[in-house]
Amino acid sequence: MHPHPPLSSRLVRMLPLLAVAACGVEEPFLGEEAGLLGRSLTVTAAIEAESMTLSPTDAGGVASAGTASGGKELVLSRNGSAIRSLSLPGQVGSLRISARGDTCEGAPRMTVLLNGAQVLQTSVTSTSWTSYVARLPSPVSGSATIDIRFDNDLYVSTSCDRNLRLDRVEFLAPAPAVECAATGATSTTVRQAVGATPNDASDDFTAIQNAIDAASNAGGGIVKLPAGTFITNGHIIVRSNVKLAGVGPETIIKAGPGFLTRTGPWGGYPVITTSGATNVTIADLTVDQSGDVLDGNRPGRLNEYLVDVRKSRNARVEGVSTRNPFTYSIAVAGSSNFCVRNNNTLSATNDRYDQLDGIHILDSNTGHVLDNIVDQRVGTDGDDGLVAHTMGAPVYDVIYARNKVRGGRHGAGMQLALGNHDIYNIRIENNEFWGSPSGIHSRTWGGGTGVIHDITVGGSSTTGNTFRDNSGNAVSFPSALKNITVTHNVACRSGGFLVASAPGNVVRDNSTTCP
Repeated sequence: MHPHPPLSSRLVRMLPLLAVAACGVEEPFLGEEAGLLGRSLTVTAAIEAESMTLSPTDAGGVASAGTASGGKELVLSRNGSAIRSLSLPGQVGSLRISARGDTCEGAPRMTVLLNGAQVLQTSVTSTSWTSYVARLPSPVSGSATIDIRFDNDLYVSTSCDRNLRLDRVEFLAPAPAVECAATGATSTTVRQAVGATPNDASDDFTAIQNAIDAASNAGGGIVKLPAGTFITNGHIIVRSNVKLAGVGPETIIKAGPGFLTRTGPWGGYPVITTSGATNVTIADLTVDQSGDVLDGNRPGRLNEYLVDVRKSRNARVEGVSTRNPFTYSIAVAGSSNFCVRNNNTLSATNDRYDQLDGIHILDSNTGHVLDNIVDQRVGTDGDDGLVAHTMGAPVYDVIYARNKVRGGRHGAGMQLALGNHDIYNIRIENNEFWGSPSGIHSRTWGGGTGVIHDITVGGSSTTGNTFRDNSGNAVSFPSALKNITVTHNVACRSGGFLVASAPGNVVRDNSTTCP
């Protein structure tokens, strides 16, 4: 404890507790958090800081402040806590604390706990009211206790006095969940693949393809496969208005011994492709390219991909597990209005292949990549986990959210791969990038002239990404970009956030402290 001037000379008496304000009104985040995401968050409850109880009681007091929301502020002038319990009227996904600091050989440190768990620790460097946002690991409701702590007090006689000043605490509802817009095939008519027999050595390609063709010719339907392993020596094409579905990971479509004797419609080796179809779904099965036993190193390997959404509109790939790839696992190429959701990719081979990306969006627009588990580093051959890539057309209006991603030895958690067309209007939010050579990076290929612009990584307290145990930078955007927002992300045992200086670029409110 440092000796301080008497509190009575700087503060007014503590005020009685005020009622919790159950607002239920829409209020946008400050600064870049408002317009870029096109969303605002609901303030479910708010308290004025002067209604909080100090511990110890001589840790500070209430002072008049004309710029504070209630005309008063709570000043923590000694090490201590400001505490308040309340009943929340709805779910809360984040907190917003309005605070300012008096610096003295450094800024005051503010630590915020909710129900005993730390949700934020930051230096309050601004001397004017600033919003500090803490996003919660999971929504909270019911009874809650907020504890705001000041623990680095410093007083230098006749020189300076370090204090933490609090105005208001707001409890914000969780952001609306991002969901896919693409519906895929909608027909509910079920058709069996007559002649497809699981768990034997026979080729089931013709039986499955005939069922798909018949369903499409009849106006649409579901081709349903039971549990078991189905061998294909051909490349299955899902036609318009058809859903190819299994019963879960135990339905396996596996490349057979004759799989490499012919190519798919675009000169590659897909196990399943949509090849120009509209209103299509691939769901609830495992797709195995047999790259562990076949030699996929041949011309055309990268012309088509294990699960290949190609030149299609309104396509869904959902609940699909990919195994033993020798090319990209799930790719969307030259397509629009797509959904890649709740899939599981895995690269486990060693020293056989390169360029084994997990989910690769190429020359496509208007889609969602959501809730996937991508692990490209079980073996040594894996490359990028997620990719946005331009070659013959731009990639734009794509949301990558809630994915858990480990990039492979040859790549990163996510790459923005730039050719001669732009990558823009991309949101990357609420993902976990872990155990990768780097988190998210950009790279220009083949002397590409495109520009990366209008990209949001994180963007708000409820949409930030987590980067954990990555050996390189969490984010690295070195060039060919503008209007890049990298905010409210957490890098834990990872590198920092590197974005080249360019018009409209914002890098702020990121943390390198492990929660």
